[in-house]
Amino acid sequence: MIVTTYTCARCGHAQTTNGQMWTIRVSVSHGTSASNYPSTTRDALWCRKYVEEKALLPSNPPIDPPPELPTIEDLIREIVREELS
Repeated sequence: MIVTTYTCARCGHAQTTNGQMWTIRVSVSHGTSASNYPSTTRDALWCRKYVEEKALLPSNPPIDPPPELPTIEDLIREIVREELS
C-alpha cells in the first residue's frame, strides 16, 4: 500500500488527502508581454487553515438579521400619540 502525505509548505501541517490543500502559484515576469520575456514561477502547497489565516479565500461576511419592522398597528398608534401631544 502506498500512502501519500501532503505537507503545507508554510506551517508544516500534514495530511493524507489533498482535499483541503491548495497549490499556490506565484509568477514573476518582466516587461509588458510575459510571452516575450523570461518568467519565474514557483508553486507551493498550502493547507486550508493557513490559506484562511492569510485571507486568500473569498469569505462571506456574516449576515445580520434584518431589523424588526413595526406592525401597521404600531405605526398607527405612534401617529395618534404624536397628533394628540
